[in-house]
Amino acid sequence: MKRIIGIIAAAMLLLNSCKGVGIFAYIAATDKIDLGQLPDGVGASALLQIENEVGTTHYNYFSSGGALYRRNISDRSESTTNRWESVSLPSDWTNIQSIAASNDKLLLALTKASANGMSVSLYYYNEAEQFKPISTSILDSSESTFKTVILYSPNPAANIFYMNILEHSGDFSKETDFKGSSLYLLDNSGNISEAAGTWETALAKSYISGAAYDGNSIYLFSLINPDDETGTLTDENGTAITGTITNASGTVTNTPPVLPCHALSWMPDGGTAKTAAVFIMSSWKQEGSYYPLYISTNGSDWKSLDSSYPFASFLDVRGTEAGGDADGTYDAPDDLILAGTRNLSSTSNGSGYMEIIVKDADPAKWTIRTDKNSFTFAKNNTYIASDLSSDSITGLSLLDAYVYASTDDDGLWRINADDEDKHKDGSLEWARE
Repeated sequence: MKRIIGIIAAAMLLLNSCKGVGIFAYIAATDKIDLGQLPDGVGASALLQIENEVGTTHYNYFSSGGALYRRNISDRSESTTNRWESVSLPSDWTNIQSIAASNDKLLLALTKASANGMSVSLYYYNEAEQFKPISTSILDSSESTFKTVILYSPNPAANIFYMNILEHSGDFSKETDFKGSSLYLLDNSGNISEAAGTWETALAKSYISGAAYDGNSIYLFSLINPDDETGTLTDENGTAITGTITNASGTVTNTPPVLPCHALSWMPDGGTAKTAAVFIMSSWKQEGSYYPLYISTNGSDWKSLDSSYPFASFLDVRGTEAGGDADGTYDAPDDLILAGTRNLSSTSNGSGYMEIIVKDADPAKWTIRTDKNSFTFAKNNTYIASDLSSDSITGLSLLDAYVYASTDDDGLWRINADDEDKHKDGSLEWARE
């Protein structure tokens, strides 16, 4: 059972992308920010932005354990001080278990100690309304059970959140049994409904490890059964996807990926004729000597590339000057997708990000560049010497030409991926927030 819960706890750490959000973690917001800078060693979720935030002041947000941080987007240029500030959580709530963003607001699952061991509650947040509680009984725990929540927003423009509620028996601070999970939808008005379809069967022994939307009609969800360490890929109704896998040797099998996968993402393409928009995800488990990297243009038929690293996050940078061709006037050396590595155990670190070179519309022809001396996205020697290159990258974000890399315990990093002049002369560097 320790193995099962260990898998889930590690998964939640990556899915929520910050230190202290695992099943057993309770971290209060004790770090004070001096002069607008972030505390040393902070672990960060992926950076979020509310695209339609009401008012004239807009912010970037991320969570870290018991803290929600924000910064005015006008203060993020390289020439100004990064004025980060912490946002106080509602009274008595001490930890952010999960966070997601729609185009209108943030949704947070907050936790606190209670007579039953642990309580979980949902809150909306935006600058205009601040924290707004969502009334529901589906998160209620008892003396013998407790629940954890993983939030997803695969289509932020739809303003629909997906809530995967995991149920556990026992004391949250000790070894417990995973009892399966359920899926609910939450709309912009706070209305909660159980997901339609066959989700009850699909999640009887599994939880959701990733969700993605292709911007048109395809929703995909990756599921993991922690008991037997297998994976399933489903549509929005919980129905298993049927299709094929072509492995690195060209062998085709009539089955979707069955290894436990994470970081399911949609890469929207940089718009060049030689590349393609794809779904992408990484196996949590080794197959032989590799962690398969799965890529699909249609969600059904997948190409598998051999990777020496398991990945926790992906970011399509083909539409930037540094990672592809943003305006048609300057071609970067390669069209790139960045792949953030994860740590293999609680005592090991990650290895920063790797570069996936998009060579063709056929993902089978793509390659994973791991020699950091040959990287083309940013200046090599400063990246290699930085803490960023040897940490787990828990989230990658592209917001208004800036690429942000969130790490497990080395803070938040940024780079202006559209600085054409610096990329041309080789001086484009990552900077820590």
